[in-house]
Amino acid sequence: GESIMSIVTKEWAKKFEEAGYLNEILDGLKEIQEKNGYTDEEMANDLDVALWKAYVYNNRDSYLYYDLSEKTLAKVKEKGIKSGIWCYRYSCALVYLRRYEEALEYSRLGTQVEPDYPWGWLQLGRLCYKFNLLDEAFKAIEKGLELVPNDYEFLTLKDDIENDRGFAYATSHYINEEVDKNFEERLLDVDDEEKYQEFLKKSDLEKELDILHDEDEHEKIIEIITSLPEEEKTVEILGRLARAYNNNDESEKGLEVLFQIESKMEDKALWNYRVGYSYLGMRKYEEAEKYAKKSIELNPDNQNGKELLRYIYMELGESREEEGKSEEALEFYLKAREWAETNDDIINVESAIAWTYDHITEYEKAYNYLKNVMELGRDDIWLHSEMGFCLGGLEKNEEGIEEFKKAIELGRDDSWIYARIGKLYSNLEKYDIALESYLKGLERDSEDFWLNAEVAWLYGNIKGEFTKEIAHLDKMRKMGRDDIWINSEYSWVYNQMKKYDKALKHSLKAKELGRDDEWIYFEIGFAMVRLDRVQEGVENYYRAKELGRDDVGLNSELGYWLDAIGKYEEAFSCLARAVELGRDDLWIIGQLGYVYTKLGRYKEAIEKFEKALFIAPQDVWLQYQYGYTLRKKGEIEKAIEVLTKVLETNEYKGWVDLELAICYASIDDRENAEKFLEKAEQYIGREKESSAEVRRDFELVKQLLQVRTFLS
Repeated sequence: GESIMSIVTKEWAKKFEEAGYLNEILDGLKEIQEKNGYTDEEMANDLDVALWKAYVYNNRDSYLYYDLSEKTLAKVKEKGIKSGIWCYRYSCALVYLRRYEEALEYSRLGTQVEPDYPWGWLQLGRLCYKFNLLDEAFKAIEKGLELVPNDYEFLTLKDDIENDRGFAYATSHYINEEVDKNFEERLLDVDDEEKYQEFLKKSDLEKELDILHDEDEHEKIIEIITSLPEEEKTVEILGRLARAYNNNDESEKGLEVLFQIESKMEDKALWNYRVGYSYLGMRKYEEAEKYAKKSIELNPDNQNGKELLRYIYMELGESREEEGKSEEALEFYLKAREWAETNDDIINVESAIAWTYDHITEYEKAYNYLKNVMELGRDDIWLHSEMGFCLGGLEKNEEGIEEFKKAIELGRDDSWIYARIGKLYSNLEKYDIALESYLKGLERDSEDFWLNAEVAWLYGNIKGEFTKEIAHLDKMRKMGRDDIWINSEYSWVYNQMKKYDKALKHSLKAKELGRDDEWIYFEIGFAMVRLDRVQEGVENYYRAKELGRDDVGLNSELGYWLDAIGKYEEAFSCLARAVELGRDDLWIIGQLGYVYTKLGRYKEAIEKFEKALFIAPQDVWLQYQYGYTLRKKGEIEKAIEVLTKVLETNEYKGWVDLELAICYASIDDRENAEKFLEKAEQYIGREKESSAEVRRDFELVKQLLQVRTFLS
């Protein structure tokens, strides 16, 4: 019970009851001692302190700690024998020290002094079974079940006794039913002679050092051993000194100590293991591997050696990963997998293998490992993030999104996860949701280059919101980005915005930075032709064609601009290619008709114009070209009919008048010829500004002169 001046207060007792780890209790006891200035003696003589320490030691499940538990509880025996809990814990420790009669005696005492403490009855039931006192055992179980109805431990003990599974088996159960039923390993076997003899051989100093080792008190171990007289530094003690140096990141010193005892220990698995461990600490992997393998060779059941070998291969894998040598990293991870035996180790290694396969885009292989890791019980942010990434690589976008959402539910909230989700929505062409996710990512990290790039691309290429794209590109440029990608993107968006001078500046910069593909030459050509540098623009289009671009867009552009500079044969060839590639709209039909006319292929031109006019009967440019071509082919009356209709639209003034003048002149209708000629001359008299119109006037003058000659 708790005395008025108890060292462990109610608040501390509550903390210890709720502790997730045993060490939290020991750390708490240290804190109590330091804060209150209790002496070691005061701590050792306090019943509650002893009970909590014994609770931790008994649950460590090793002979070393049962021994420590017995020593700790023995110091408070006088008070302890009045406590059912003390009797129970003392009895548990005595069992593993093979002091069975005493264990039974204290177990009976515990149920007498505190009959309402159920676990005292459980211990009594086990010990009565040990001594074949079956009636007493069953009575103890019955009493326990009255206190804790349907309790798993009591029911299991009853079943073990009824089926006579033996005392050792009956004491090797886990308290947790799920763990007990599903975990292959059992608790310490009280009949394990080898382990018991190993414990008995240890001196008090060795026991003390091993306990300090468990408590990570490596410096204390070094201090104790180095201050010993030479004759007391046995090979066992020096082995522990090397272990302490290794665990204190002083691997060189550890190795030095180990080689002092080499002649006596080189054929021992433990010595080879420790040498390998020292070399691992020094990152001398070849030597580490050699000694780890030797350790396993000397003792094939040696779990430490296998664990060490796994560590070596994992570290080698990680170091290759850091150097960007993923293929080599994978080789080491696969070697590590051969030495992974426990669930946790398999999960650890296979997670690394999966990550590396993802990294080298072998998503199918990565997926198989991730699935296995998931089945083995890993269920954390990393796993769902990696699974989402992998499924994205396998183009299973919806499933990938679900995995990423699980990672978010588990607490992930950074720009990376929203960027990945956005990417998968983008793959699904759900661009609005993608954009929403990208913008969430930018809220977490506004300077994430990749996210800004994706947002810029979506605004421009998908939503056609070019000013928003420019805003994100400008933001990235301020952050220092001035590479091929950003200049290419500027080039594209400015071309879309018809800001051709800016587009050209950026596309030329991208080219200067090393971009030399069909895309960049197309962008340069696109801007140049519109800046009236048609010849240069066409040359860039041809360069794009040489580099392999041969699509509708490029052939249409080339066809149009070759026509503009009078290269009709080449223009026709490009336009015909665009048709071959599947273009069959009004623009291409009309453009082909125009080029056919220039090539004097009037019949084909007329067919094209008639087809185009069937689609767009009100298109004035088509009507005018149709009339012009009919006149060139000599179908004058039809030409007059078409051109007269064009005249009503009030477009192409002068040109239509001229055409009608030529038509009437050619059928010797002098009156109409002169009337339309006069109208055409009035048009020529108007002031024109653009170079294109000046050239047009010049052609008009030439044609007028031809009509005059004809009329005279």
